[in-house]
This record gives sequence, C-alpha cells and structure tokens, in this order.
Amino acid sequence: MDPEIGPIRDVYGLPGFQEPFSAMSHLVGAAVFAFLGYGLLLRGRGDRERLVYLGIYAFSCVLLFR
Repeated sequence: MDPEIGPIRDVYGLPGFQEPFSAMSHLVGAAVFAFLGYGLLLRGRGDRERLVYLGIYAFSCVLLFR
C-alpha cells in the first residue's frame, strides 16, 4: 500500500472475459447492429439479390463487434 495514493484495489473480471467493460460494450454494439440489421433487411425486401447482399453486410457488422 502506498500511503500517498491509498490502497490499490484489484480488478475482478467476469468469468471468461479478460476485460469486462470492453466485452460488455462490444456485446451491446453487436445487439444494436443486429436490431438495425433486421430493419435494413426489412427495407431491402422485394429483390432477392439485394436482400442477400444486405444480409451479408448486416451479418458482417454484427460479427465486427463480436
């Protein structure tokens, strides 16, 4: 213990996660992009090719935050 700054506390992580804040913020980001990707797919209805490309884009955006 350093008398100038006080006791140093240990950071306790979530089981299976190295950095808990980063893991939770990325999980929230993935959920937001999944919701927005669903809306994007709804707007792309009508053309099968466009729906496939938008699906690939939405899926890759969700995996970006994984």
